[in-house]
Amino acid sequence: MLLLQAWELMKAHLAGREKADVRGFALGFLSMLADFRIPIPEGYGLLIKALITVEGVARALYPDIDIVESAKPFATRLIAAQLVSPARMRERAPAALVAAIRELLA
Repeated sequence: MLLLQAWELMKAHLAGREKADVRGFALGFLSMLADFRIPIPEGYGLLIKALITVEGVARALYPDIDIVESAKPFATRLIAAQLVSPARMRERAPAALVAAIRELLA
């Protein structure tokens, strides 16, 4: 149920729209977490507030801006850097090796 509701929230606010509604998505996401009694990590509320503020300022300066499309190159580089960091690779290597061995033996 949670995944379905999250998917519907993303479709309603982020996908298939001329401009993503980050504010609507963020507030809906917080509401969804509350509905399912999922604790919100410390600082997450401030992150949401910052994202909403950035979107509002950007739209005030550039009304036609699509925040999601503008952020994609930066977010992609950030995620890629985290995924291939040596510390992350060392952390994930044992589990990946076990999964590979299981697949080979299956």
